[in-house]
Amino acid sequence: DIQLTGTVAAGEMYIIAMNSNDHNSAYGSFPDQANGAINGNGNDGYFLYYDGDHTTGTLYDAYGVIDVDGTGKVWEYLDSRVVRNTSAQKSGSKAAHAFDIADWTITDPANADDMTPATKEGGQALPIDLLSFTTKVHNNSIVLLWQTATEENNDYFTIERSYNAKDFAEVVQVAGAGNSNQILNYRYNDVNADLSQTIYYKLKQTDYDGKYTYSNIISVNSKSNVFEIIDSYANNGIINISINSNVENAASIELYDITGSIIYNNKIELKKGINSYKIDATKYAIGLYFIRVGNNVQTLNTKLIIK
Repeated sequence: DIQLTGTVAAGEMYIIAMNSNDHNSAYGSFPDQANGAINGNGNDGYFLYYDGDHTTGTLYDAYGVIDVDGTGKVWEYLDSRVVRNTSAQKSGSKAAHAFDIADWTITDPANADDMTPATKEGGQALPIDLLSFTTKVHNNSIVLLWQTATEENNDYFTIERSYNAKDFAEVVQVAGAGNSNQILNYRYNDVNADLSQTIYYKLKQTDYDGKYTYSNIISVNSKSNVFEIIDSYANNGIINISINSNVENAASIELYDITGSIIYNNKIELKKGINSYKIDATKYAIGLYFIRVGNNVQTLNTKLIIK
């Protein structure tokens, strides 16, 4: 935990470095704060809290997933530069108190110029302008469709598939257009997907220098009604729940203790796709709890342990 102090005006940057003199030697300016604990090796996460530290404060923003080693994960940034996208470029949650790789651009590998601090969000040039990335079931296969408005040095796309929204494997590489200023449409039929399950996809774009970016995660299921809890866990006083729905509708979330007493309930609006929801659990004791999520058709139940 590193306590941040001072004031940051709208549009300005607050720079933290491991060593003030080293930072000045490299970039010709001193950081706003120096702390020897700022020593990431490419697989660490960073989490911003307010009104306290990681045990007493409220999580405001996250890069990476708490208590998870980033080695081999989508947020690994060894020898890379990570920049938050602008609202125009983003396709994920963007500071919704949860990490979403679609909110970030990773320049990998990055050279010295890429590492210059204080480049604001959007200061990076994205190799493609992705207009859409969608999927549907057709003739016992999954059809993936994506559309770009512009492409710059775009070498190829990689489609990655998962059945749990966490562990993704490469399905295929599709050649990009290189450079283009017109709308281009791409299509791929995934004939090897297991249609009995909900399937998750993301699109990785790689340019000629090996740098890459990721799309948001999308899902598809051959069943007409998809409503499921895909993940639930408690971490650092926060209960995290991920709900997948193929329709937009209202739902309720309820939390029960081991005696069956309801201790939390709230109404939410689900969007199509993966919905992330958080509950402040700092006031709840260690133990077993039960989660119930319901819409106008179905009720889902799962359990979790607060440690």
